Formats: sequence, C-alpha cells, structure tokens
Amino acid sequence: MLIDAKRLRETIAAGRVYQQENFLNEEQIQVLLNDLNKMIQEKKMVPSGLSNTNKGKDQNFGESDRMTCALPWWVDSLKGSYIESGEDSIVLNNISDKIQELRREASSVLNRPTMSDAGYEHECYYSRSSVGASLAR
Repeated sequence: MLIDAKRLRETIAAGRVYQQENFLNEEQIQVLLNDLNKMIQEKKMVPSGLSNTNKGKDQNFGESDRMTCALPWWVDSLKGSYIESGEDSIVLNNISDKIQELRREASSVLNRPTMSDAGYEHECYYSRSSVGASLAR
C-alpha cells in the first residue's frame, strides 16, 4: 500500500493537505519537469484565474497569475491507454500507473468511490506560479 491510511485520514480531517513522501523518484520528477517545460515552450500553459496575484487589480489574469495546463496524457491514462511515443513514454506510463494506484487507495481509505472512477476526470494538471503568487484554500 502506498498510503499511510491513518495519517491520511487524520490529515484530511484536520483540514490539511496530505503529502505522500517519496512518491516519485528523481528520474520521474525530471521527466515531469521536462514535460512541463515542453508545455511552457509550446505555450500550452494558460492563466488559471485563481491565484491572488492580481488581488485588488483589474483581474486580467495575465502572465503574473498561476499558469496551468492539463496533463496531455491524463485522460487517456484514465481509460487504460498508454503513451506510445516519445523518449519518456515508459517513465510517464509508470507515473500514470502510480497515480492511478494512489487514487484507488485514497478512494478506498476516504470512502469516496468517485475518486477512482475513470469516468470522472479528476483534476490532474501542471501548475506553475510566479514569484509572490498564492492559491488560497
């Protein structure tokens, strides 16, 4: 099991964010960073409109706002499809498998069946914030 069920329940019940330590290894992190940088270079990151960077301003949510991009491989992975092209495809598929396992475990521990239902595209995206941006709960 990936999750410390007791700690997960206690953390969520206290209104805090649960962090799964050492979930990914260094190679997997580097592959995700490479994929994120590719999305940035291809200008696929868009302002989310949710951070408070522009608080009190005109809310134009430009470059200073938190930028997000849906993981291009996420929806396919929910349906059991694998990434077939690119030098990092094996690593991305391994990451996807780990995320799916984490979702199933969290769904079971928290008694939230929709978390593991592939019919629901739960949020999974890259997020990049500029210096000073924050995203309130």
